[in-house]
Amino acid sequence: MRIFVLGLGHLGTVYASALSEHFDVIAFDPHFDKRIHPYAHQDDPGLIHGWESGVKSGRLQHRFSGDSSASCDVIWVAIDTPLVNGVADFESVLRDAEHPLQYAQPNTVVVISSQLPAGTMRRLSERFTHLYFACQPENLRVGRGWSDFKNPDRIVCGVGDSVARDALAPIFAKFTDKVLWMSIESAEWVKHAINSYLSLTIAFANEFGMLARAHGANLRDIERAMKSDSRIGPRAYLAYGDGPGDHLTRDVKQLSERAQGLFRAVEEAHARFEQRKRVA
Repeated sequence: MRIFVLGLGHLGTVYASALSEHFDVIAFDPHFDKRIHPYAHQDDPGLIHGWESGVKSGRLQHRFSGDSSASCDVIWVAIDTPLVNGVADFESVLRDAEHPLQYAQPNTVVVISSQLPAGTMRRLSERFTHLYFACQPENLRVGRGWSDFKNPDRIVCGVGDSVARDALAPIFAKFTDKVLWMSIESAEWVKHAINSYLSLTIAFANEFGMLARAHGANLRDIERAMKSDSRIGPRAYLAYGDGPGDHLTRDVKQLSERAQGLFRAVEEAHARFEQRKRVA
C-alpha cells in the first residue's frame, strides 16, 4: 500500500514519519519552500529519527508536486489549519487539498485529518464523486505528536462506506486495535466536541484559580485533589494557566458562530429550570 500525505507541518510530518514505518509514503506540501520544514516541532522526541529512518529505508519520499498522488492508494490530508488575524483559514486548506485530489485515481480513499468545520466532507465528496472519503480527526499534542500517533488512546474514524473502512482498517491496526468507527458526520463533530470541552475546562481552571488564589488557597493542592477524583481523572486540564492554549481557538470560534442558537436555547432552558425551582 502506498500513502500520499499532504502537509509537512505539525500533523503531516508526524503522520508521514510514523506511517512510513509500515507503508510506502509520499510526503508533499505546496508551501514547503516558503514556511514549513519537515521537522516541525523538533523538540518532539523520536520525530526526527522517525523521519530520517523513513527516508533512509526508502519508504518515505518527499516530493515537490501533488501529481504523485496518482500512484497512491490512500491520500491523507494532514495540513495544519492556519490562523489569519486570529481567524481560521479553512479555505486555504481546501485549496491546497484540491491539487493532489485532482490527480487521484478513481476509488482512491481520501482521509481528512486537518481541522476543518463539520460539513466539509460532504462538500468534498460532492465535488470529487469518484473518490471515497473518511474523517479521522487528529489527536496530537504539540511536542508529543510522535508518541500520540504511535500510541493512541483510540482512533476515531468516520466513513461512509465499506470501501474506505476496508482500506483504512489495516493501517490503523499497525498502531492500535481500539478504533471507533462511526459516520463521517459524527467524526467531524467529535473534534468540535473535544475542543469545546477542553476550552471549557481551561476557562473553568483559570476563573476558579483566580478566585481560590485570592482567598489564600494552594492551587496545586486543589488540582491534585480534583485529579484524584475518578469522575474527572488524572489527565484532565485543570492546572491554573495550563492547557493546550491558543491552538483551540480555530475550532472554538468557528463552532461558537454556528451554535449561537443552541447556546441560547440551553441558556433559556436553564433559566426556565431555575424559575420552576423557585416556584416549587
